[in-house]
Amino acid sequence: MPWWSWLVIWVGLTVGVLGMLGVVAWRLFGKATGVLDELDALFAQLDAATANIKEVALEPSENAILVGYAEQAARREALLERRALVKELRREQRILRGKILISANPLEGKNRAR
Repeated sequence: MPWWSWLVIWVGLTVGVLGMLGVVAWRLFGKATGVLDELDALFAQLDAATANIKEVALEPSENAILVGYAEQAARREALLERRALVKELRREQRILRGKILISANPLEGKNRAR
């Protein structure tokens, strides 16, 4: 084998490896920019969630020991009454939905047979 054939082989292999590394680097760069775009979107969502948390955050309640038993018991009773009221309203809504479903006429809809 002449000496120049080895030179051609090694130049071809080197160009092939450099080409492959270039393609891999280009794909990696594309993926990295995609990750950065997703991180920007994630940070935007995180900022919105943080603002929402600050907006919704409850004020710290007073210490139950310092308030006293009577006041704390009254607060607890009010909370239980509100929960019971909400539960009763939900129950009434479910009953109303059930009555509507039971008494609905299937022929009055948009898809009735003609």
